[in-house]
Amino acid sequence: MLKEPSESKKRLSICRSQGLSISVNGVPARLAAGKARRIMEKRHNPDLSMEIGEKDGVKGEKGMADIKIDRVIRTKRKSIALILTDEGKLIVRSPVNTSNKYIEKVVNEKRNWIIKKQEMIKRRSNSYEPKKYVNGEKFLILGESYGLKIVSAPVKDITIDGKQILLPEGYLSKADKNMLAWYKKQAKEFICRRVKRFSGLLGIKYNTVKISNAKKRWGSCSSKGNLNFSWRLYMAPAAVIDYVVVHELIHVEIPNHSKQYWSRVRALMPDYEKHRHWLYENQKKMSIE
Repeated sequence: MLKEPSESKKRLSICRSQGLSISVNGVPARLAAGKARRIMEKRHNPDLSMEIGEKDGVKGEKGMADIKIDRVIRTKRKSIALILTDEGKLIVRSPVNTSNKYIEKVVNEKRNWIIKKQEMIKRRSNSYEPKKYVNGEKFLILGESYGLKIVSAPVKDITIDGKQILLPEGYLSKADKNMLAWYKKQAKEFICRRVKRFSGLLGIKYNTVKISNAKKRWGSCSSKGNLNFSWRLYMAPAAVIDYVVVHELIHVEIPNHSKQYWSRVRALMPDYEKHRHWLYENQKKMSIE
């Protein structure tokens, strides 16, 4: 699914061969091949991406950037990555021989971008409120908002009535667990139907479909053709779910994010980027906790 790192990181990559490229919740052009190919996270926002050609370089400005670098990780990589975690902390990953001075220049050059994204992360975190399971509280189902209504008998299970979710009064003591079981059941039924449909359209055979509790990974595809999808996808519009399904199905045949891979995705779903954008913008809302 494009990869959604465990920290739900926002990545800015600076590639030696391609100059400077920036992406928020994005996936680098070349990803290391692994047994499982994942969609982000929960991750790329095409509206918050840009590329700067090699000729532009990293100019830097006079003085130090007034931005705290929370951690620098040096490895045998070939690029520098600026990563913003869900908490807005800045992590820099760089090649082993990269000097502190050069890292400071990169951060200073991109200080406005970093500050803007940190402010955005803060706003989104502040807008999230834990669920209380009270009458009128809103929950997402296939991209639409439904109000919660607590009812007594004769309702014996969670059901949908118009734009309301009917929750039996007896479920309140374990409301979150009961709601989770309901969402997982609905997600399983809906996603399995979509996988079957797009498998036929693409002519791609898969092995199994499972629903996971993943919070930071919308879907994944194993080397054996096993597909996994987060139950939280049932909160997204059907078109967004279809994108994640297509993303993972194509990974059965193309286990990377090469140009060939994205061409295959685009051929079936020309507007896939807006679906990635929806996931990025609404991931905080996709919760029952």
